[in-house]
Amino acid sequence: MNSGTNGTNTTTLQRTAAVIALLAAVFALYYRTLDNPFVWDDQFLILKNYFIHNLKNIGGLFTQAYFTQPVEISYRPVATLTYMIDYALWRTQPQGWHFFNVTLHFLNSLLVYALAARAARRAWLALGLALLFALHPVNTEAINAVTFREDPLCLFFMLASLLIYIGYSEGRARGALRLAASIVLYAVSYTHLTLPTIYSV
Repeated sequence: MNSGTNGTNTTTLQRTAAVIALLAAVFALYYRTLDNPFVWDDQFLILKNYFIHNLKNIGGLFTQAYFTQPVEISYRPVATLTYMIDYALWRTQPQGWHFFNVTLHFLNSLLVYALAARAARRAWLALGLALLFALHPVNTEAINAVTFREDPLCLFFMLASLLIYIGYSEGRARGALRLAASIVLYAVSYTHLTLPTIYSV
């Protein structure tokens, strides 16, 4: 039986199976990254970056204090906020930081599935496209290196914004709050792409 309310032409069973398949695929491929140490920029943006070591600095994400970080030359406050939360939870134990990256990739894979299901309206094709994204090696660097998470974070907010807007535009989710949510999520993703370029000019 097809669902007539979600706009994807997929059943609850098909969507549940897709979640399980994507969860298994992502963690089967990337579970070994949990044992990886901090590498490359992680050393400077995490271990030697005392700005993120205190949650009291959250207010500084929105002031010039943000640029007192020793190696931060771009403005990506959401990514830095995740570093602060991770440090509060895990300190310098890299397993938790890597778990965040892998989980984020899983969530992005779900969003790709949701978008593909709306476009293709075939459960098997949507799952195939989502698995292609989940397993494609182009994502490897952004998942393996903790501080490269800004790219999957950007994608997360962009896909979420797009899905909410599609629901709004198709009439299934009318309301100013939904439209506002779509705009806000897009704006958050935009900071990961544009502000670093503006700052460097």
